[in-house]
Amino acid sequence: MEQTKVIINKNLLLLLCFTGFLLNYLTYFPGFMSPDSFDQFGQALRGEYDDWHPPVMAYVWRLMNKIEEGPELMLAMQLALLWLSCYLFCISIRSSVWRVVVFLAFYSAPFIHNFAGWIIKDMIMAFSWLLAIAILFSIIHRNGGEDGGRRSKWLVIPVGLLLLYGCWLRYNAIVALLPLSVALVWIFWPEKTRKTKILYSMSFVLLVYFGQPLFNKYFLKAHVNYTEAQIYFHDLAAIFVKTGDNVFPDYLYENPEFDTAYIRTHYDPLDVTALLWNPDHKTLLHYNKETVNSMKSAWFKLLKEYPMMYIKHRVYIYKYFLALEKKKDLQYYYIWMHPNDYGFKVYETTLYRKYANSISAQKNKIYFQTWFWIFLNILLLPLCFLVRDRNYRLLYFTVALSGFLYTAPQIIVANYVTDFRYIYWSCFACFASVIIFLADRMPRRLSAGN
Repeated sequence: MEQTKVIINKNLLLLLCFTGFLLNYLTYFPGFMSPDSFDQFGQALRGEYDDWHPPVMAYVWRLMNKIEEGPELMLAMQLALLWLSCYLFCISIRSSVWRVVVFLAFYSAPFIHNFAGWIIKDMIMAFSWLLAIAILFSIIHRNGGEDGGRRSKWLVIPVGLLLLYGCWLRYNAIVALLPLSVALVWIFWPEKTRKTKILYSMSFVLLVYFGQPLFNKYFLKAHVNYTEAQIYFHDLAAIFVKTGDNVFPDYLYENPEFDTAYIRTHYDPLDVTALLWNPDHKTLLHYNKETVNSMKSAWFKLLKEYPMMYIKHRVYIYKYFLALEKKKDLQYYYIWMHPNDYGFKVYETTLYRKYANSISAQKNKIYFQTWFWIFLNILLLPLCFLVRDRNYRLLYFTVALSGFLYTAPQIIVANYVTDFRYIYWSCFACFASVIIFLADRMPRRLSAGN
């Protein structure tokens, strides 16, 4: 009887999650696309890649285009990642009441659905990692919270691939991968010595880190764009505007369109991309190896000569990134289709209009404030000592730490600070950490057959 009840509960949850997937798909259809999305879609159509955006996403999109050309299958894939995560979290929670609570949170949380229909790297990265965490969580649950993974070694393959794929979708995600690689190894190989587990963890991170450029270069033959030039330019331009000193390398002046007067009058520390991709069509930078090398040397010289000014510049930007100061509106949702030549458009159904009105009305809510999620990440970390089960404690801490580390590099690399998607994984990391914390507080005994 108990076994039958468990099967019914699982089937009901599966049906509810499929219903959530279907409602989302119909609401967002065919998927929301920005200029970045169309850039990758174009690469997918041509089969020619560059690394301004992650080539692996364009490659996956190309494979899907062989079945159905357009955004529909990419939308279905990222929603499938989300709702499969929901299902695994729910069936791995012992309390029926909390299962309902978690499902309703997945179904209605604004910080999940504000971007869930936007086909772009940040969303797929977050959903991929969320599913990886959900699988690890389900393994611990199935094994009673002790020695998680001994009976499920084969699952290391999908978990590893999800973490790898997510990391290859966001170049800054490698630091956030570090704690998750620890969770991966500690849960799947609990019987190994600590030294062996550390070796496995570091090997996985190194595989991901060095494997990406090799995959891009030799498999996809992707063109290198040297996007790091924007970071160097941002800091050099800031010091130049503040001091008037010529901190730019001589190499940049070989470009006849490099215009310091234009930089001085148009520079915005909160959005340097608007200067580089300016309405006057001035090509201030040529993105090549020589530009990057010359700017890197100038950047290190800048750190040596203007250390305090550099720190103040970066702190100023970070305050706006946290939304502690407001100068521009934060883009906290994306629910439209950028004008395009492919004929793609959003279908403004009743579902879509209700969704759009709901999301757009939540501008000033606390869960759409960047500082809230970073503060919550910091607050969650020490609570790991209240988690009783060692495997839950490990997963809880590594997920919360991953969310924090994901946003930490923004103080150094932020060039455009008014986009909520840059902390999207941090939202999910906090959300998953809370679920793990609650699961640990539930009764130790598992239901039969669960």
